[in-house]
Amino acid sequence: MPAACSLDLRQKAITALEAGHSKAAVSQLMGISRTTLSD
Repeated sequence: MPAACSLDLRQKAITALEAGHSKAAVSQLMGISRTTLSD
């Protein structure tokens, strides 16, 4: 089972998505899978 993302990383991802960045761009920038952003 993969390790959970840190709370800090989650918040940064949410902020980036709310700013209008695509899931693909955020996942690539943060080094996480795109499906992680869908959970």
